[in-house]
Amino acid sequence: MDVIFLATMKTLSLVLCLLCLTSLARADELARKPFFTVKRGVAVGLLIGGAVSIAIGGVLVGLAKNANDDATRNGIYDPSAYDQRNVYQTADTALFTLGGALAITGVVLVCDR
Repeated sequence: MDVIFLATMKTLSLVLCLLCLTSLARADELARKPFFTVKRGVAVGLLIGGAVSIAIGGVLVGLAKNANDDATRNGIYDPSAYDQRNVYQTADTALFTLGGALAITGVVLVCDR
């Protein structure tokens, strides 16, 4: 879980760095244009949605680990806990993928003028 958490934090920090760098590089252009546009609002919404999806995916990784521990607790195999772990793993993979796609789309929209 620590590896997934660190990877998630690195991804989020990379997205934020890219966003800050594009804002700094276009400071003179931003001074001439209105700050809030519909396109920028959509981009920020996508970035926030991506960050939330990635965060929820991280929570599901922790739940999957707990379910995996429960599946083999005390040497007794519990198939329902194993099935629950598989559900959590599928959901966290989907949310990580969705969150990354939303965040990248948001960065592209912010960068595209």
